[in-house]
Amino acid sequence: LPLAGVTGTLRNMFRGTTADSRLRAKTGTMSRVKSLAGYIRTNTNKTIGFALVLNNFGCSQDEMKKKLEKIFTWVMQL
Repeated sequence: LPLAGVTGTLRNMFRGTTADSRLRAKTGTMSRVKSLAGYIRTNTNKTIGFALVLNNFGCSQDEMKKKLEKIFTWVMQL
């Protein structure tokens, strides 16, 4: 799976966030649909698996990427 901020489809996502190099996921994108499925290692060294599908959102893909970064920054605290 691509590594956030480093490889593949996640190369340009999560850079400079706490999820940088700690989140691995498969991405999927279609018109007004974005998905991520994978796992993340939290600040307390827990591994959390996730599957997230965002459908019919009203913002741009770039805005949604920023929102995802906020979500996973929060998840890092678990």
